[in-house]
Amino acid sequence: MNTPALNEALPGSALHAMVARADNSGGRTGILLKPREFGPKELWGEIAAAIRNRGLWPAAGAREIALGGGLTLWDATGRAKVDPHALGFLLRYLSPGDTVVDAGANIGIYSVLAGAIVGPEGRVEAFEPSPTLRPCLEENLRRNGLANVRVHARLVGGRQMIDPFVDGRSLTGRRRIPARGDRLHRGAPLPIASVPIDDVLQSRPCALVHVDVAGYELRALEGAEALLRRTDAPPLLIAMDKALADYGHSPRRLVGWLAARRYDTYFYDGIYHLLIHSAEPWRLNRVVVALPERVRNLVLHRLAQRSDPG
Repeated sequence: MNTPALNEALPGSALHAMVARADNSGGRTGILLKPREFGPKELWGEIAAAIRNRGLWPAAGAREIALGGGLTLWDATGRAKVDPHALGFLLRYLSPGDTVVDAGANIGIYSVLAGAIVGPEGRVEAFEPSPTLRPCLEENLRRNGLANVRVHARLVGGRQMIDPFVDGRSLTGRRRIPARGDRLHRGAPLPIASVPIDDVLQSRPCALVHVDVAGYELRALEGAEALLRRTDAPPLLIAMDKALADYGHSPRRLVGWLAARRYDTYFYDGIYHLLIHSAEPWRLNRVVVALPERVRNLVLHRLAQRSDPG
């Protein structure tokens, strides 16, 4: 895969530096986006600082997570993690009035942050099929006063149907459509409705899609084919890890699938505000950024307009 001409994507004043190339030899190529002023700096500046300065996570157990900027979440699972790179992308990319899809919302880290950024004129479509996680998600939305997030008690998939769902009761402990290794040690799978993202959005604009569905990411994106082929197709934040193999997929296959739809993959460094193109971005971070070629300039322009806190 050829590295895009990122130095041509923005005016010279918006580029700060080029660094080594990202390839299998360990080198990297990217752009460090020169910060500019951004409107609601207090909110995202506090959150960015909190994420950047966060120390080691405490031992497993229910706990409160302070995102910063007055945003807090209750983590009933004790397993939720704040990814400074993925959330850094949200902070610098999203704008008031945007629409966001959060597939696999879990306790709501992405939905809460996105809802706070896009504001009352924006919308977040949050999908969480787990009956045990969804009350935590809904409580976190209430405690942060976010009425602009709509919660869907459904799976995202390639078509409308009823799918079996294991809610953390299998040997793997995952919450998902049963895959290899998901032999239940108690109870039976739950019948949960699946819906394509295209059916939910229809013709509405969408600024960003986040997908983290325990290895089912490729199937979820197959339900967004129309969205991904639009002239204003959105950037994607996609979890890519070994769970893909449970469905016969791999990060490499998912990157190839995206490339066929004219999406390039990157690692976004949320600490240093650095976008790095890579053929294997999952080796740099579990959550990968995918940008559509046809709107890459606009995405990079948005990123370049956000300044670092302080």
